[in-house]
Amino acid sequence: MRKKTVGDELNRLIRARFHDVHRFNKALANAFYRAPSRFLRVNPRSRPYEFREGRTPIIFTAPHGSDVIPVEYKKLAPAEEDFKTAVTAKELAKELGAYYLVAKYSRILVDLNRSPNDLRRKGVVSHIRYNDRTEVELNARASKKEKMARVRKYWKPFHAKLAKTLNKLVDEQLFAYVFDIHFLHSVAPKGTPDEGERRADICMGLCDYEIADKVLALYLKQKLEEKGYEVSVDKPFKGGFVVRNSSAIPQVNAVELELNERIMLNEKKRKKLVKDLSKIIGELVKDHVAL
Repeated sequence: MRKKTVGDELNRLIRARFHDVHRFNKALANAFYRAPSRFLRVNPRSRPYEFREGRTPIIFTAPHGSDVIPVEYKKLAPAEEDFKTAVTAKELAKELGAYYLVAKYSRILVDLNRSPNDLRRKGVVSHIRYNDRTEVELNARASKKEKMARVRKYWKPFHAKLAKTLNKLVDEQLFAYVFDIHFLHSVAPKGTPDEGERRADICMGLCDYEIADKVLALYLKQKLEEKGYEVSVDKPFKGGFVVRNSSAIPQVNAVELELNERIMLNEKKRKKLVKDLSKIIGELVKDHVAL
């Protein structure tokens, strides 16, 4: 008898046609997002990120793209991961000859898309799981000292590398782009700004156009819509710490790209999106150079 897969369970959930959105999202989280975590014994000299240099002034980031938990924190399991965001960032970088910077560890350990000084319940060390809203007991009990120790060991190296790379690109090529890749639930789960609503294929987080040139951002939106994608701006998310902090560097345009699970869980659609985004972003940067 064939062993049931995650895809089988997803199809079962869809056929069930839950009328309660929150019940559906919780069941989906249990079926898909609670896959076995990977544990890693951390080498004190190793970097808490994966990085590859490029030749164009573009960097793709995936701060939530890992399901790995350091073995000393295995009680944090199950990990939380923005599914397929790391591989998507890497594929986009390959297509465009761009840089990439992706997290090596799960956001359940430390959230790279939060301020290092945000010690609140949904801060840099979150007390809740975003996929099913259950409490992370080990994080809830963590002292300020423990939280800041994680920030120093896992958060700061990632952001130091990002800042160094962006400053280098601006010095050498006069400008740079950051595209921060995230995973978006197709129906907004409980506790989100748009709770219960159906979401667009792509959400562009632009902080009211404060972190990217408005003309360039609207060009990106228009070209994606011409390819048939439904695109929202700042709904439901305006952009997290990665893009806000990156845009503080002069001549850096930053965009948070929240990619809907309707696309990310369908490999054919995800691959098509990578091709479409690569072409559009490549043309956008080429036009920027010509200005």
